Amino acid sequence: MNPNRLQTALLPLLLLLLAGCSFRPSMRPYDEKGLTGAAASAPTSLKALARVELARDIKGRATVLVKSPDKIRIEVYGPMNRIVAVVAGDSEDCTLYYRGRLSGCRWDDPALAGPAGPRELVPILLGTGGAVFGDKKGWTTTTDRDGNPAEIVRLGSPELSVSMGDYRKVMGAKIPFIFVIENGTKKLTIRYYSVVLNPRLDRDTFSLLLPDYGEEIGP
Repeated sequence: MNPNRLQTALLPLLLLLLAGCSFRPSMRPYDEKGLTGAAASAPTSLKALARVELARDIKGRATVLVKSPDKIRIEVYGPMNRIVAVVAGDSEDCTLYYRGRLSGCRWDDPALAGPAGPRELVPILLGTGGAVFGDKKGWTTTTDRDGNPAEIVRLGSPELSVSMGDYRKVMGAKIPFIFVIENGTKKLTIRYYSVVLNPRLDRDTFSLLLPDYGEEIGP
């Protein structure tokens, strides 16, 4: 598979996709029936359609679903809008759908290791990272001329740096639409192009339940 055409997603799950070119299209995208959002100045959940970039020649599309404090689901799309991979879970649990198989995973696994884990990513992607980490020991926050968080840095080893920009008003909240996340060795760029705040996301969203079949997929 040509990496330039690889449709990929947020998180270093992208690296896994480079290794394969045969996917069984048995998993369907997250069911959007009845998906609605509610206005909020401090959102607690979010659905975003995004483009991401990890390294110079890897770019792709994804759906990002997050819910405070640390629940996350990433759907990676290939040709014909087929799902080629999904990773879902929280800080304690991680499940991966890849090549038609479902398996457990760990966020600190080298194959998935990225700039940040769910505990850091979720508030950042919700646009609430400044409030969550601004006064936290070991973190620093700088703002732009409008007072919006422009950079959040976690001091230590490895240092985590998150730059944010292109703030837009979405359902009453100011949400950054561009994120650049770095930890010294990896860099992840995320650009939202469509955002819904406070969608109803139940626990099945983060357990890889197939809404179309009403059952979890397995090997």
